[in-house]
Amino acid sequence: MSTARQLHCISNPSDTKALAVTFAANDTAVLTCSEDRAIRQWSLLVSPDSWVEILGDNTFGNHHHNSPKCVAFNQEGTQVALAYRGFPLSVWSIDHPGIVGMCERPGNVGLDLWTGVDRVGWNPVTGHVVGIYSDGCVFKWHPGENDNQELKTVALEIECSPDGNLLVTCSSDGTLQIWNFHHFALIYQLLCTSPVIDLAIDPNGQRIYDLRDSFCNVWEPNFLIRLAEADEKASENSSAIGSTKQLPMKSEVSVEMLEPITALAISPQTSAYCAGSDEGTITFSKSGSNQVVPLSQGFMTVTHLVWSEDDSIIVTADLSGRISVKLLDVSSTLPREQALFRISAQGSIYQILLSSKSKRLLVYTSESAQIWSISSKKLVAICVLQNSSMRWANSPHAEDILLCFGFKDLRIFNWTNLEELGSLQINRELIDVESQELAPRLSQKASESGAASPEELATLVNKTFVTPDQSIMLIETSRASDHRRRQKQFMIIKTLDISADGSENIITPSPSRILGRARHQDILDFFIQICERSYNFSWACSTSFPRQGFLGLHWSAERGRNCHLGGGEETFLLTKGLA
Repeated sequence: MSTARQLHCISNPSDTKALAVTFAANDTAVLTCSEDRAIRQWSLLVSPDSWVEILGDNTFGNHHHNSPKCVAFNQEGTQVALAYRGFPLSVWSIDHPGIVGMCERPGNVGLDLWTGVDRVGWNPVTGHVVGIYSDGCVFKWHPGENDNQELKTVALEIECSPDGNLLVTCSSDGTLQIWNFHHFALIYQLLCTSPVIDLAIDPNGQRIYDLRDSFCNVWEPNFLIRLAEADEKASENSSAIGSTKQLPMKSEVSVEMLEPITALAISPQTSAYCAGSDEGTITFSKSGSNQVVPLSQGFMTVTHLVWSEDDSIIVTADLSGRISVKLLDVSSTLPREQALFRISAQGSIYQILLSSKSKRLLVYTSESAQIWSISSKKLVAICVLQNSSMRWANSPHAEDILLCFGFKDLRIFNWTNLEELGSLQINRELIDVESQELAPRLSQKASESGAASPEELATLVNKTFVTPDQSIMLIETSRASDHRRRQKQFMIIKTLDISADGSENIITPSPSRILGRARHQDILDFFIQICERSYNFSWACSTSFPRQGFLGLHWSAERGRNCHLGGGEETFLLTKGLA
């Protein structure tokens, strides 16, 4: 994990789908349970030709009636809990193959009656199995002691803390509840209207992660921090369980989910920022302030947002293809907007870009690239491009030059009339040094109706960054891979190597040494080292965190695409619910 390097590559068991995977034997083996009702093991110490079946039909016999509905291995990988449709929950030993116990619900003992189980997990300390019956009732059961207790609450998801003292559940209305595991006493409740898809607890037991819609939320209740501090101060003679039994009375917090941020623009002058939401709202926030000022309200999702370098003009585009150009005055206490003109774009909008002096606007769609004059509010140039996988950028050294980055070339245009002044081939030999690994395994086909979306293109230029001193550009490209995923590559280009006079026809970028499999935090750290500056990271809501804190966790948890480097206040912002 520390190096983000691949140590092993294991092929999936053939003709089946894995339901659960875990490490076993002190992290020297991988265990999996598949839909074909088999438990298999792959040793990491040797190189076997195939998976080794540990438990199968010969072992399960008449205890195995169909494919498991849900599966959970214990922390050591020595036991597995299997829940079936129309059959009671059972626990099997892996080290010494055989059944350990079957969960009989209190009141049904001795009767041929049982309730299905929809969720199952383990307490890593006590050895209890925790789960949710199909009627929503939460239970804990010890397969060795046959101790079965129920919690009279309705839940959809369940997770036990790493120290075994807490149980976290969430309900269909989005409410998150924390319980004392030993007494089933409610000690914390968080009310939230958005439903939870999945949840997890961090190894320190101080933060709770949950997935709601397409976002990862991180909750850090104060009582969990106080609880961790109390456990640290507990005497050496006190057990962890004993110290946690003295829990505070139930507390309740109600939160309102923020609207998803879909577009972001940061001021190069002040590091203030404007954000567009899924609901069509445009907001303004000053750097270091928690105040969010609404600027305008639309009806469609804001897809693009750019802010001029002198803070005077803001341009927005929404899902319907409507582009709005507005004057923005941020000198007063409350910012003020004034509409200049609107454009109805033809085709899907890929990018909008203002020239460095805010005299012209580039609108890049699936149909063409267009140049609009801000002063005359008229279309002044249009160019039909065959390649739709490009990314445009202002030249760092000439305000009348427009750069168009392709996957393998760089084309240079005039900002005034879109006249092509020259082109450079990008030598990708160093970038594609691991071409076999990065080669697309599944080429995406374009949509039958209309132009291909960015996710469907075999190759794509995703993003361009430039250092504050305008000397270096970071280019992010990607290739289509399997399961509709994309493998990313990064290259560094010195801006002085970009020549528009035809003296050069090839450019050799430097690889970032951290290809698509590396962590995004490494990429950002690398680029920040190039900038030779010390940035502070902050949430889009301006809550500050240490640099080495949240960034890695949250950047890898979501697929945020809107990130910006601030030039005035050394600020770095990410959207899509990321730190």
